[in-house]
Amino acid sequence: MACTTERSEGGPEGATTLRLTVSTSGVTTRTTPTLSESVGTLASGSRIGVTVQKTDGTTYSLSDASTTNIPYQASGTGNSQTWSATAPITLTLEEARVSAYYPYQNNANPAAISITCTNSSPDWMYATWKTASTSESYISELYPDVALTLKHAQAAVAVTITPDGYTGPGKISKIEAKGFYGRSGTLNTFTGELSGVTKQAISETYSSPPASFTSPGYWTNQWFVLPMDAELPQTMVFVITIDGSEYRTISSATYEQGKIYRYNFTVNPVALELTSVVIDEWNTTAMTPGALVYTDPNDENEEKYSEGNNNGGNTGGGGSGTSNDDGVYLCDTEDGNYEIWMATMNVGAVTPEGYGHAFRFGETTPWTANMPEYNLTFTDNYVLTAAEDAATVYMGEPWRIPTYEEWDRILDQCTITFEAPVAKITGANGTDVVILPMPGMVDWNSQNEGEAGYYWSATYSRVIPATNWVEAYPAAYGVNFEYASYNSQFYKDIFEQGTKNAFNIRAIKLVPKS
Repeated sequence: MACTTERSEGGPEGATTLRLTVSTSGVTTRTTPTLSESVGTLASGSRIGVTVQKTDGTTYSLSDASTTNIPYQASGTGNSQTWSATAPITLTLEEARVSAYYPYQNNANPAAISITCTNSSPDWMYATWKTASTSESYISELYPDVALTLKHAQAAVAVTITPDGYTGPGKISKIEAKGFYGRSGTLNTFTGELSGVTKQAISETYSSPPASFTSPGYWTNQWFVLPMDAELPQTMVFVITIDGSEYRTISSATYEQGKIYRYNFTVNPVALELTSVVIDEWNTTAMTPGALVYTDPNDENEEKYSEGNNNGGNTGGGGSGTSNDDGVYLCDTEDGNYEIWMATMNVGAVTPEGYGHAFRFGETTPWTANMPEYNLTFTDNYVLTAAEDAATVYMGEPWRIPTYEEWDRILDQCTITFEAPVAKITGANGTDVVILPMPGMVDWNSQNEGEAGYYWSATYSRVIPATNWVEAYPAAYGVNFEYASYNSQFYKDIFEQGTKNAFNIRAIKLVPKS
């Protein structure tokens, strides 16, 4: 919905100044059962940075007055909202265009604004170059009216928790999101393009949710991430504590600018389930990250979401993640004191057949083609700590990467077969089965995809001595599952491989024997 404005005051006498209409199309967010802001408007008192240029992109000015990053402030809301400036931009007969962004930053370069997503960071918005609200292809003193629509520069993530036959008090003491996603970058507000986005391991905790969730409403928690030009989906691990019980689930999505990703959970008497991931155009006014939002399900204006009601986009799959199903029993440890249980999905995957992420040895950030040079070093026979273990970082303790000895035990005690395009591990009891997908050598353009799978152990080996053909290189132990089509043989063994290579990870946990 557009918001009309009056003519800006403060310009030279008799001069024509820029007249703005600013909108943020869509419905508003809610902080209580009452509206926090009028539909389609920023709050009264909000400031935007406005820039006017000639249509050819060169500087536009009158009497040397600046027309770059000029603060305009809103007064009122809804259709009565107006925008004014202490030193409004004066227009001439020259053909021009206008751009804006929110929130205004003093002395900022609108073509390169640094953004960092935190609990207190703003909802960055931008309006690309616009011309007159009439049919004219430019603004000038003859055509001073411009309608700007602010778009969201980030992606929004929201967690929704709805009771489903749950009889407890419903006290939520923690909502935590852990994962690898865009944290900081540079925004060109003239074009809306993001550049230099860095992918970091993030753990956001919101420890002041509502006292409880009960009918008739449910509660959500929301925060911002930056879209990335990443080859792999970005993964969220959710850790939610309800009535003292901790629940975990994992899901992946490729976050896109200007969209909101709603992770919809239901809690029943026995479990918390991720029922759907809904991706929508983010058609809301500015939000506060980390804000808790109450939604009345009886509100006819509130869009309802349910499993299968996906309006498009890549959800990366739905359903519970690896850490929700307790894994599968494979065999006992050699000393007989523990049972080895294996997760049913790779780290970063959302289905048993999904490849998930690949990692260089000892790194907890998923591999991508543009990662910096690998530079980790270890001593001989070193075993990764919890902080260096991607399985633990993603899934939480007691999940971790198997050591050399544990992989050796699994290969010795279990039956492993190839059933294209996966390997199957049948536990020592002859009944329990887990699937291992065969992604091939992911950092070599998925070489041998569907016929080979390479999985890290948590154990570093040594520096492999140089030969006449290869320089010395550090190596760690991994497991190779490979079907050789030339002789129809299926091989599975532990091998030494360069630590800078990217392999998949399948987590295990040890359960004490009773």
